[in-house]
Amino acid sequence: IVNNTILGMFYTAVFGSLFFLAIPSEALFIYFLDSTNYPVVVILLLMTIGNVFGLIFNYLVGRLLGERFVAKLFSKNFDKYQDKINSNGGWILLLGNVFPGPIELLTVFFGSFKFPLGQYIYLVFMGRLIKYIILFILFTFYWDSITLFYDDILDEFTNIQDIYSSIYP
Repeated sequence: IVNNTILGMFYTAVFGSLFFLAIPSEALFIYFLDSTNYPVVVILLLMTIGNVFGLIFNYLVGRLLGERFVAKLFSKNFDKYQDKINSNGGWILLLGNVFPGPIELLTVFFGSFKFPLGQYIYLVFMGRLIKYIILFILFTFYWDSITLFYDDILDEFTNIQDIYSSIYP
């Protein structure tokens, strides 16, 4: 990952989409855009395909755990959640992969509720691809505005830290 290799990008994407790890693959996508000379299409596809592999792993874990495990976990609301996945699961999966949220954990439930795997892979791929295209556009055209705002926030925290350290040496 540190050496900015293609394999490192792929591993980052896979590990960043596992439900039990907290690795921000979106931030690493921006890092790879900024620090490598690979074509954008290569970075975009590697990160997207790597995320899909990680999310398939989450799905398979849910398939292994099965409905009975999830039913025990959510005993009184199980039918409600299963109905939501069966009726709106496609939208939840697509939008959950585009926008920030706990979709990595939710993908385990998609597996346990036996959401169709082909449809799952398609929606996960499209959602992550859309997310990374949006991030690429933001990075390319609006990054200076975003970092300017970010720098202002960091300056405020530095000022607060200076005040605090002057009061409590």
